[in-house]
Amino acid sequence: MRIGSLLAEGEMILMADADGATTFNEFFKLREILIQISKQNQGHGMVIGSRYHLNANNNRNLFRSLIAIIYNRIITFIINI
Repeated sequence: MRIGSLLAEGEMILMADADGATTFNEFFKLREILIQISKQNQGHGMVIGSRYHLNANNNRNLFRSLIAIIYNRIITFIINI
């Protein structure tokens, strides 16, 4: 991801999981939010879409839910939200 981000050209960079769980139609929702954020921050911004907070996680097994919680906490710590 780091190399891809550094080599990317254009106004926006889109990254998505390869599992196909999220359709690219969702990109347009995130794009609008990114445009608003960028206007407020001199052209810089980042939007991260996550289903972590949804109740849809009830279908996951315990191990997968635990991994999702740990991953979310690590990302939250790294980007200091």
